[in-house]
Amino acid sequence: MCCTADISNLMSSRYQHRIQKPTISNKGASRLLTSLISLDRAARIPAKTAVVYTRYLISTVEDVWPTISTAEGLSKWWVAPVSAFELKPGGAFNHHWNSFVVDFEEQRFIDFKKQLEIKTDEIMRFEIASVDEARTRFTLLDAIEADVVAVDNEPQPHGPGTIWAGVAAGWHCSVDALERLFNPRLPVQDWHELIEFYEVYLAEQFGIIDLVH
Repeated sequence: MCCTADISNLMSSRYQHRIQKPTISNKGASRLLTSLISLDRAARIPAKTAVVYTRYLISTVEDVWPTISTAEGLSKWWVAPVSAFELKPGGAFNHHWNSFVVDFEEQRFIDFKKQLEIKTDEIMRFEIASVDEARTRFTLLDAIEADVVAVDNEPQPHGPGTIWAGVAAGWHCSVDALERLFNPRLPVQDWHELIEFYEVYLAEQFGIIDLVH
């Protein structure tokens, strides 16, 4: 895993290729977790402060772009109702928190931050790329600040500034909802099962529990 200082490197269009496939070391834990969700669909953890999801959408880049770059499109899959969205530098992206567009490239990526004037490692990115004539790869990166504390007293496997199960499950539900717009047959994953999955998965990924017996 890379450290917080490397978060800016994740903004490269090549970052997803450097992220290792998730693994679970203990066979019993692996069976438990894979009964809940395929590890191929689990988040990647490139840093203690970051989480990455990838989905393959059955559509073209041209058709996918409006679903991630307009209020109408985002309202169909985003984790919370979208009250404002402007695709321009400094444009608002307001939902259950307020953020701003800091950079974008048409039909390629959009970067968001919660604070424009303060230099931080916190950033979120939507990125799309054509796989072939019928498929588009969508990637969501969420990188949080090193001192962020989980809400509602949820445990953080590696302390402040690390991704926790509730937020990981929430992003997982959102990217699945996006994929379902282009593949309605995709089953809906139970949020509580995802919480259960990520509680164990994140603890193992951060190396704070020994799953090797």
